[in-house]
Amino acid sequence: GLTFADGHITKNGGYGGAIYQIDGNVTLTDVTFENNYARMGGAYFQKTGTSAFENVIFENNTTNYYGGAFYCYSGTASFTGTNFENNSAKWGGAIYLTNTGNITLVGAKFNGTEADWGGAVHQSNGVLTATGVSLTNNYAEWGGGFYIIGGTTDLNVSEYEAPATATRFGAALNATPKAKIRINGQDIALLEYLDLDNFDDFI
Repeated sequence: GLTFADGHITKNGGYGGAIYQIDGNVTLTDVTFENNYARMGGAYFQKTGTSAFENVIFENNTTNYYGGAFYCYSGTASFTGTNFENNSAKWGGAIYLTNTGNITLVGAKFNGTEADWGGAVHQSNGVLTATGVSLTNNYAEWGGGFYIIGGTTDLNVSEYEAPATATRFGAALNATPKAKIRINGQDIALLEYLDLDNFDDFI
């Protein structure tokens, strides 16, 4: 399949090391994004529009800021059978979701992704729906798997292994009271910060 490799974007805002989607519809199947860098969205930045990824690999993509592999500002993005391997960022080691973005993950695997906030996913707003997600050896200071500070989140987690190194708050998930969260069909009423070191109570 097609490979997007070694993109390096720093000018004009530095959006999307391989692809910057402004609008329209994008469908990618059996594609690999590897070793890309941008200031926001190490491999892919979606400003708006619709995107669909099937059997795609995001590997070793980085940013110093938001979304090591993927940044979704608005529009809808769906990931089916997608692997996120060893991506890194400050916010959202693999994915950063904000504003009115809407992301659906089906059978996604996150392994070795790293950030300060949200080792796999950082959600500041928008809608996140995740089914059959696997989290292995991800790391962050806050939220080794997920760091959620707003928006609506529906998680169906199938497999979780704790990060190899300690996380300050929530090895699996850290969320603020502004977040609306459902985990494996159970609505979570948040009156204070939620710190989960695993999803054992929900699996």
